[in-house]
Amino acid sequence: FPSHDTRSLFTINDSDQCLSGNRFTFSNQSSIPSGSISSRLWNYGDATTSSLPAPDKAYTNKGFYSISLISISDWGCRDTFVRRIRIYDQPKISFSINSANQCLKGNLFECYNNSSSADGTLTYRWKFGDGNSTAIKDPVHRYIGSGAYQLTLVGTSSFGCSDSNTAVMNVWPQAIVRFAANDSDQCQRGNVFNFINNTGISSGSVSFLWNFGDGSFSASANPLKSYNAHGIFPVTLTTVSDKVCRDTLKKSIRIYAMPNAGFSLTPNEGLS
Repeated sequence: FPSHDTRSLFTINDSDQCLSGNRFTFSNQSSIPSGSISSRLWNYGDATTSSLPAPDKAYTNKGFYSISLISISDWGCRDTFVRRIRIYDQPKISFSINSANQCLKGNLFECYNNSSSADGTLTYRWKFGDGNSTAIKDPVHRYIGSGAYQLTLVGTSSFGCSDSNTAVMNVWPQAIVRFAANDSDQCQRGNVFNFINNTGISSGSVSFLWNFGDGSFSASANPLKSYNAHGIFPVTLTTVSDKVCRDTLKKSIRIYAMPNAGFSLTPNEGLS
């Protein structure tokens, strides 16, 4: 008599996969010596089933799953084949920054890695958006130019599962402070210093504060200043951008004391 014993069998494209983008493809290799396999039932271990010959399956949760295939012949003979798969959890990638908005001068971005993984250990790759990167867990980074930079942290588990997180770092431009005086050395009488402000900034606006070194101040862009005393006075120009980025430049001016002109007459006794 011919054998109607069914042999149930299948293979899987990859029995260990990461949760993100997982896709299990089953290749049905069940056979029967004579007759035919009239039906089949896949049980995916998550309370879902299928009767397709060779289905695909995606899971929404991590964990171990037992996949079974029941093959039934046209004689009602059946066989079951079981394989176990594993789905690894995705890393949870997160980070914080001491301040995401900083002025160019003295900027220092401190990165704090708050990532975790339920499966395996993590390795990291920080990308700072300016062509630099590092594998340090909690790095610090300084930018050499102003602008908006996309900071990215990629975490990869020891099972090859990856995830990433991004944030924008704003480096505000710094004003380039320049000024000159019409004449930095003047006599006290009639002195008038015309300060010419050549400050520039790549974007945004700038306000000014002049300190003339004698207790007087001005918020004008190009002030005039006369001094009431002689001496050397430090003149400081402080700039503040619309992003509250500050810079200063100091120069000295000199005022010479006026000479005291005078004379006296001595009577000539020989004259009457």
